[in-house]
Amino acid sequence: MNLDIKKLQNQWYELEIEKIDNENPKNNKRRYIHFDFRPSNIEKKSIDFVWKPDIVARHSFYPFIRNTIVTRRKKADSSGIRILSPKPRPISYASHKDSLLFSWYNYYLGQLYEEKIKDLDIKNAVIAYRTLKKSSVDFAKDVFDFIKNQSNSIVLCFDIHGFFDHLDHKILKNKWKEILGIEEQNNLPPDHYAIYKALTKYSTVELKDVKTIFKTKTGRYCPPEDLRNKLSKTGLIKKNKEQFGIPQGSPISAGASNFYMLDFDRTVNCEVDKLGGLYRRYSDDIIVVIPFSESDDYKKISDNLESFIMDKIKEQKLEIQKEKTEKKIFKHNDKRLECVNFDLSPSKVQYLGIVFDGLNLDLRGSTWSRYHRKLSKFISLKTYRFIKNDKKIFPKKQIYERFSDFGDNNIIGYAKNAERILQSKLIHKKTTKHRLIGTINKKIKIEVDKQTKRQNYTH
Repeated sequence: MNLDIKKLQNQWYELEIEKIDNENPKNNKRRYIHFDFRPSNIEKKSIDFVWKPDIVARHSFYPFIRNTIVTRRKKADSSGIRILSPKPRPISYASHKDSLLFSWYNYYLGQLYEEKIKDLDIKNAVIAYRTLKKSSVDFAKDVFDFIKNQSNSIVLCFDIHGFFDHLDHKILKNKWKEILGIEEQNNLPPDHYAIYKALTKYSTVELKDVKTIFKTKTGRYCPPEDLRNKLSKTGLIKKNKEQFGIPQGSPISAGASNFYMLDFDRTVNCEVDKLGGLYRRYSDDIIVVIPFSESDDYKKISDNLESFIMDKIKEQKLEIQKEKTEKKIFKHNDKRLECVNFDLSPSKVQYLGIVFDGLNLDLRGSTWSRYHRKLSKFISLKTYRFIKNDKKIFPKKQIYERFSDFGDNNIIGYAKNAERILQSKLIHKKTTKHRLIGTINKKIKIEVDKQTKRQNYTH
């Protein structure tokens, strides 16, 4: 396939410029510190090395800096009691120059990938890491609308275990060749091989170790000689010696994971299509909806399809987390659609943060729990400072802006957007201004009384 390279270069260049916002540093996606200097601006003549294959083929990549982000979610233990469960997510950051290379090759391969999935008729099946101008709420709505339009349907949800950490390098290379239109027995072009090798035989160093050794907070962490003497020689830099796994967080990792799954997406989508169903994959989250009639054996249909998907995922050298697999049925009873388990007990389906029980659409419980947890923590902090510093005016405005629809880009803003897309009466009920302000004021009163009593007691 012939692409207009000059046009692609200009498009990519404009996208990179948007990532560097010097007027508002908080919007600068290149503001992090690494082993090289972060760009203050980008001119075409200073980054044209990304378009020169001979330079890319010889490029020496810095180690990724890895930071493990831990999120805590409430999960039920074996006895059914909900406890806070930490979920570590390691994110790897490439150096600024390396990021430019990864970003350009990701953009270029992404255009080829779009044409490929269009030819394979699976462009609606893969919904993550693509420029589709739709949100996750829109994608969830598409699935739930499909369910609503069926008389009865089976819903299967799967989660791939350790997705990025287990991508097989040989499969990835072969899919890379397929995207480029290269026969499997031939080699990748030298520049593409350099990018592929940097993504598979990558090296990482922990952020905490870098910060312990190098105290700088501006510019770069260290020059190359210090990187060799103070990190390489101390064994703090770890190289991936396995034949699988790519770092999560690089500008090309997400795109690479998509074309890695080409065969799986094509095969499963075809099988589901034969059954008149719907297949969607959002990174490592898979959902399948299959219509059925009253005379069908829905358990047999479900078991056969589950077995088929398990076999196909094994061919990708990946594994489904069986404990996260969900199997539900949506049936019309008394002119009302309801979601039930296979034993016909009431249930609901959660997809991309949205919960559906056949009648109501809502944000998942953990989203609301996170909102209330952050609200309580923020109020506690503001109350402490208010009482300690003996201020006259309590900072209610700051709390309202952060935890109600007075502000922008907060959880309530996300909820309001979800309410608009889904037309959800339940979300609307939870996000009315009266209810939000009432909740905030009640929490403020409780916290002020608590901390005032504590201070009087200590005195």
